[in-house]
Amino acid sequence: MLGYAASPLVEFEAEELVGRFERIKALKARFAVVNPSAALADMQRLARGEAQRFACLGGYRYFYLDWELKIWRCHHWHEPLGSVFELDESKYVRDGCTRCMVDCFRDASVMQHVAVSVADALGDLRAGRLFRAFAHLFRRTNVDSLRAVLENRRWVSRL
Repeated sequence: MLGYAASPLVEFEAEELVGRFERIKALKARFAVVNPSAALADMQRLARGEAQRFACLGGYRYFYLDWELKIWRCHHWHEPLGSVFELDESKYVRDGCTRCMVDCFRDASVMQHVAVSVADALGDLRAGRLFRAFAHLFRRTNVDSLRAVLENRRWVSRL
């Protein structure tokens, strides 16, 4: 695994990385690439130092379970959330993290974005916050999230 090693196989200049992601998006026309285009575009934004459109749901809807049965927000996080046997919603983390491009978390976060927006809207409706509820539903990112799900419907339907 060279992900953490100094190697020309994993070290890229920002524009080189942006170009690599562009090539991956172009491959979608020839064969199945599971990474949603919207997630690849966000990774290009990260490489350029621009604001990303989708926050990672790691620690909120996705978790990393290690060999000691500790739950982590993700495998890059500095401390565990606790034991798998102790995890409850009070330990969930939802802070809009966009620090990395680990696709197993970020791709799924793009596709789950619309579902989380609907859940947030329902919570705000129950609390009587009508304006906030509608704001959750009418984000452009929800359209992009739905598009990502449709783009990967062949893979999603197998789950």
